[in-house]
Amino acid sequence: MKTSIGSSGIILSWVILIGGIILFISVAPFALLLATMPFWKPDEVSFLSMLFTAIPVSISILIFWTIKSAYKSIKNQRNQSMDLHEETFGKVNDTAPAGKATGDNKPIWPWFILIPSILLLVSTGPGVIMLPIMPLFLAGMSTDSGQAPAYVPMLIIMIGYGLLAGFSILLYKAVRALVRGKQ
Repeated sequence: MKTSIGSSGIILSWVILIGGIILFISVAPFALLLATMPFWKPDEVSFLSMLFTAIPVSISILIFWTIKSAYKSIKNQRNQSMDLHEETFGKVNDTAPAGKATGDNKPIWPWFILIPSILLLVSTGPGVIMLPIMPLFLAGMSTDSGQAPAYVPMLIIMIGYGLLAGFSILLYKAVRALVRGKQ
């Protein structure tokens, strides 16, 4: 009996697939450039250059492997769902109305939250670690001018953490709505 990875696993597989492709596009040229360096700059090859070459090449291989695994997972889930559909309903009925959905309906609004969040996460990279302390940093920077009123740092902190809390709650609800399939 085949097992299903579920809708949250499919979402994670898609995130890994898309994020991996974006990351692979940014890392692969650098890894290729470093891997071919002994041919076009043989006088600069050393132990450290080989070490610094091995790191991005191995990262590229690992990213390619995760992309391949995520694609295989999505493909297997699709095949399993098609087999289950055929077992349950027989052959696909071509006389179904064009506007009717045959499967379970998933809401669309979570994708308007998830896609910008994923793009922000990928574009920010390791800088996402600073996100929780960003309001504190901005409040500290506002006091450097010396002309800001005393309430400005507290206002920046309250608004910053309010926006972070609101966005976190909205992101949680979006993921939960996609997993459950309810609006």
